[in-house]
Amino acid sequence: MKKLFYILCIALMVASCGVSNKAGKDKVVVGVCHNGTSETTKGYFRKCIEDAGGVCVIFPEYTLTDAQAQEYVKGVDAVIIPGSNANDTTGRKNYDAKVIKATLDAGKPILGICFGHQRIAKDNGGKMAKVAAACPGTSIKHKDKDSTGFNVGLNSQAHPMIVDRDSKLFKLLGKQDTVMVNTSHIWCVTEVPAGFKVVGRAPDGCIEAYEAERIMGVQFHPEFLYGKMGIKQFLPIFENLVNEAAQVKKSNKK
Repeated sequence: MKKLFYILCIALMVASCGVSNKAGKDKVVVGVCHNGTSETTKGYFRKCIEDAGGVCVIFPEYTLTDAQAQEYVKGVDAVIIPGSNANDTTGRKNYDAKVIKATLDAGKPILGICFGHQRIAKDNGGKMAKVAAACPGTSIKHKDKDSTGFNVGLNSQAHPMIVDRDSKLFKLLGKQDTVMVNTSHIWCVTEVPAGFKVVGRAPDGCIEAYEAERIMGVQFHPEFLYGKMGIKQFLPIFENLVNEAAQVKKSNKK
């Protein structure tokens, strides 16, 4: 009964987005893990995914079982593991781990953002540490709020990221060696899993991006950079996810 409920939830969400009509039935559906975030931020994700040519589905609740994670992933073509809400005390990493595994097992593209970037790396054999320990003496404010609590780093292009020229990300971001990104984190990835490649770093050495086959992780928040601030340079990150998912979808139909 629960399995049927999860299938119906995903089906209803997809149908409500217009994918069930004839014109949109082949559109890529991107599932975004539930993270307790605000409706405003969910709107940023919707804009990014829709402008990239896909359909956005926010998973309706935390994933409690392996079976539920598999049903969520079965109902979409790609997955985003987003950043963590500051007020989230659910132990979300245990839930996300199930979705990450289900996505990778299904061979579907996945994008990790901030917390999601960290979890994908950690769950596949990478290592993490607090920025203060990983980059001692750094002058970069990776987590920066003003006296009112406004998240300055998240809502601005806060620091440079040096991009590896021999990477997909380099092409996606307009073939620029240095790109200004936003920031909002106290933890960072210090070692990526086998088969992953570090493709972006802050000047202090903090890992800002990695990639592997059908996997991309970014420590910054492209959903704010494009979805809120309208910086078009970051839309291709979402276009790449949608395009990769479309290729997998096409291949699976053969």
